[in-house]
Amino acid sequence: MDREKTNKLSHRLEGIISLVEPTHCIADIGTDHGYIPVELIMRDYCDWVIATDINSGPLLSAANYINAKEMNEEIDLLFGDGLQPLSMEDVDTFIIAGMGGLLIQRMIEDKLDEVNSSHTFILQPMNAANRLRGFLYLNGFKFIDERIVKEGHHYYEMFKVIWTGVVSLPLDPIYYEFSPILLERKDPLLSELIQYRMSINHKIIQDLTLKGKAKEKRAWLIEKNTRMEALLDEYHIRKMD
Repeated sequence: MDREKTNKLSHRLEGIISLVEPTHCIADIGTDHGYIPVELIMRDYCDWVIATDINSGPLLSAANYINAKEMNEEIDLLFGDGLQPLSMEDVDTFIIAGMGGLLIQRMIEDKLDEVNSSHTFILQPMNAANRLRGFLYLNGFKFIDERIVKEGHHYYEMFKVIWTGVVSLPLDPIYYEFSPILLERKDPLLSELIQYRMSINHKIIQDLTLKGKAKEKRAWLIEKNTRMEALLDEYHIRKMD
């Protein structure tokens, strides 16, 4: 196969790659089919990629794809859980994408004592982005950039962080859910995302009764929607029709 011809990537994968800066070695954690490692080499983002996966099936698919692209010398495949198979000192940038936010948090926690200021993390949680943001803010990480990518009906949040060791004071929880970077940028997809979540909350509110815990949840969702509406006004973000 001609290594000059690559697969057209999804919007989600392109969004992840858009956060990458050229460096020596990048690790792709949970590499799946190996598309990102191949693109990183093709686009000269790095000299060496270490791709890991905990499942043998995706790792075999990645091996076949990488072999077809004749990139075996530039891309190493490792079997294992999260960051465990890696020597952290070998890697400059870690891409951890396409898995739950709490799983990504656990992977970083497992190696937190080996993380240093030379490490950059590009993270794309499939859920619990707010929990992951909170963990990073309170454990010495600095947010450098963020993106929202929409693919079909799904919104994907992704962010680039570095470790500084400076622990931030806790933020208002609303800013773990909706990034200050994207609010300041007035990202149009953030406006869509906020209003999408408000609409989901509104539907739940309509279905909840006014009794017991359902009443408490209803009040909490109403307050949450009020806070989200206030964010749109506070940051002068255009509301979608």
